[in-house]
Amino acid sequence: MLMLKNFYFFIFLFFLIVSNADILDNKNQDFPEKTKILAKNIETKDNITIAKGNVLIHSPVYYITAKKAIFDKNKSTLELFDDVNIIKNGESTTFSDYVFLDLKNEIDTFVPILLIDDISKIWINSKKADKKNDLIKFKTSTLSSCDCNDPAWTISFTSGDHNTTKQWLNTYNTTLFIKDVPIVYTPYFGFSSNNTRRTGLLRPTIGYSNTEGFLYAQPIYYAPKLNWDIEYIPQIRTTRGKGHQLNFRIKDSAVSSLEFEAGSFKENKTYFNKSNLRNQKHNGWDLKYERSKVVSKKQKNEQDGLLVSLHGLNDIDYVNTKYDNESTSGDKLLESKIKYFYNKNDFYGDVDFKYYKDTSKTNNDDTMQELPKIHLHKYSSQTFFNNLLYSVDSTYSNKTRTAGLKAKTANIFVPLTYSFKILDDYLNILFSEQINLIDIKYGNNVNNYSDGQFLENKHIVSLSTDLLKPYKDYIHTVNLKASLTVPNIIKQDGDLYSVTNNESDLSVFPVTKTQKNISFTLNQSIYNKEEVSKIINHKINQSIIYRDNGASRLSDLENELIFYYKYGTLSNRILFNHQADIIMSSSSSLSFAKDDFSSNVYYAYSKKTSSISSTSESYSYKDLPYSENLTLDLSYKFYKYYRLMFKEEYNLVTNIANKKEYILDINKKCWGFNIKLADNLVASATTNNSALRQKIFYIQLILKPIATLNQKYTQKAKEE
Repeated sequence: MLMLKNFYFFIFLFFLIVSNADILDNKNQDFPEKTKILAKNIETKDNITIAKGNVLIHSPVYYITAKKAIFDKNKSTLELFDDVNIIKNGESTTFSDYVFLDLKNEIDTFVPILLIDDISKIWINSKKADKKNDLIKFKTSTLSSCDCNDPAWTISFTSGDHNTTKQWLNTYNTTLFIKDVPIVYTPYFGFSSNNTRRTGLLRPTIGYSNTEGFLYAQPIYYAPKLNWDIEYIPQIRTTRGKGHQLNFRIKDSAVSSLEFEAGSFKENKTYFNKSNLRNQKHNGWDLKYERSKVVSKKQKNEQDGLLVSLHGLNDIDYVNTKYDNESTSGDKLLESKIKYFYNKNDFYGDVDFKYYKDTSKTNNDDTMQELPKIHLHKYSSQTFFNNLLYSVDSTYSNKTRTAGLKAKTANIFVPLTYSFKILDDYLNILFSEQINLIDIKYGNNVNNYSDGQFLENKHIVSLSTDLLKPYKDYIHTVNLKASLTVPNIIKQDGDLYSVTNNESDLSVFPVTKTQKNISFTLNQSIYNKEEVSKIINHKINQSIIYRDNGASRLSDLENELIFYYKYGTLSNRILFNHQADIIMSSSSSLSFAKDDFSSNVYYAYSKKTSSISSTSESYSYKDLPYSENLTLDLSYKFYKYYRLMFKEEYNLVTNIANKKEYILDINKKCWGFNIKLADNLVASATTNNSALRQKIFYIQLILKPIATLNQKYTQKAKEE
C-alpha cells in the first residue's frame, strides 16, 4: 500500500510541475542511461547542477523525490536534502532527511534512514546508514515488520550490517521488545532477509522438562545445491543426556526423491538407572524413497510407482528423543515396507514387502513378517457373449518368522458374471459363478500341521432395482438388492483354521468358509431438488445364514444413517447381533461448523472378536471384552486473529485420556503466538514396558518473517 501511495504521489507531482519545471536530461551526465531530473528550478555552473523545489529523479531503477538535489559531474556524487524518498527496483523504499550517493564508487550515506523492503515487509529505522558496494552498515537502529506507527514488536540494535547480495542481516547488541517491554537480549542475531534456501544455522529449540532438564538443540543447515541438502542437529538435555541427528534430502529426478535420517542419543547414567530404561543408548534411522514413474510410459496408458519406507531402531526411546519429535502415539509396532505397483487398462499388479519391529520386545523372532506379498489382478473383461464378464484376482503371501509357525499362502479368485435387465429396465438380474482356491504350506511346523487346500465355488443370483421419485422440493432415490449365495465346497484338506481346525496357532492364517445365505440391502438417499445436495443417506444390510443342518439364523444387522445439514453432518453406524441381542459395534460422529466455531465429536464402541473362530459355538458375545473411545475436537475463532482449540481422545473403559490438548493460537499480520498444554500417553522402552504420561507446556512466538522462538516444558511420569 505504501508503494502504491508513493507511485500515485509521483504521478501527481510529475503532472503538477512538468508544465513549468526545468528538465535536465542525463545524456551529458554520469547518471545511468534514461535518468531525468525534474524540478521547479535547475541551475548548472561548471560541473555542479543544483535542483530545487519538488525535485523528481526517475530512471528504470530509481524513483527519487526531495526538496533539493546537488549533482557533481566530476565526482559523480548526488546529494539529496529534506523529505528524501527513494524507491529502488520496486522492492525497497527509503525515507531520509539527507542522502549522499557516490555513483562511481557505489558509496552511499543516509542520515537518518527508514528503509522498507516491500517483499519481506521488514523496515529498518536507523540514525545513520553507510552503503559500500553490496554492504549496508547501520548505527543505532530498530527493525520490525509491523505497523511503523505502533509496532507490536521491535528489535533494537546498536549496530548492524546487511549484505544485499547474500540477503543476510546481522545485528549486534540486540534486544527484542514487545511493545515497549524488553523481552530478550542477545549480543548477536542474524537472519535471512528473504526466503531463499541457504547454508547456516536454523532457529534453535529451547525447552525444559522436570525429568530431563534444560533442552537445547540447533540445526546446522548445509544446502550447496538446489536439489539436495543436509541438516546436522546436536542436542543436549542437561539431566537426561546428549544426542545427534543427521538428515539428508535429495530430489534426484523430476519424479523421485530420497530422505534419510539417522540419529543417536546416550542417556546419562543417573537418568538411565532411575528410569529403569532397557538401553542406555538409543540408535535409529529412517529411509524414505518415492518414485512416481519407473518403467511406465504415458502414451501406453501405463502407471507405476515405487515406495521404500524403511526404519531401524533399538527401542522406542529413539523416537522419543528425536529432535522436535511431536509423536504421541503409543503404538510400539514399527512397519518398514517396500512396494512397487504397475497398472494398465486391463491389468494391475503390486509387490509388497513388509517387516515389523515390535519395540516392546527384546527379541523380534516371533513377530510375523510378510516377505513378500504379491497381488495380481485382471480387470473385468467381456467374453465371447455380451454381458458375460470375468476377472481374475490372485495373491501370494510369504508370512514368515524365525520362531513360531509360518506359512506360504496362495489365493486365486475367479468370478464369472452375466447380467441383463427386464421390465423396462426396472429390474436388474445378475448370475455369477465364483471360484476361490486357497493353498497353505506351513513352515517351522513343530506341531506337524498338515498343509491345507481349500477349493470352493459359489452360485449367486442377484435381483436389484434403482428407483427415483421427484417431489416438489426433494428427490428420493432407492436401491434395493436381494442376493442368494449357495456355496459348494469342492475340496478341504489339511489343517485350515475355522474350517477343519481351531488351534490358536493357526489363527494368523484364517480361511473363510462361505455359508449359504440370502442378503437384503437397502440404500436410499434424499436430495435437495434445487441444489441437488444430499440431505439423508441410509444403508441397511441383513442376511439370513443357513447352516449345514438346515437351520438358519440372522447375521449381524448393519445399519448406517448419515444426516447432512447446513452446518455439518450427523452419522451413526451399528452392527447388531440378533442371537445375543447386543450391539457388536457402534460408531457415531457429529460435525458442526458455523461462522468461527467448528467441532467434531466421534464415539466408537466394539466387541473384540478377533480370537473367536467363525465355526465355534462355545462362546458368549456378552462376555467378550470391548473397547470404547470418545474423541472430541473443538475450535473457536474470535477477534479475527485468535483461535481457541481443544482436542481429547478418551478411553471410556479405563477412564484414561490417551491424549488431551488445550491450544491458544494467535495469527496476526506481523506476528503469531501459540500456547499448547498437552497431556499424552507415549510408549517407552522401560524394563517393565510401562507407558509414560507426558505433560507438555509449549509456547511459540513468531516474528514474521524473520524468526520463531520456541519454549517447551515437559513433565513425564510412569503410567500406573
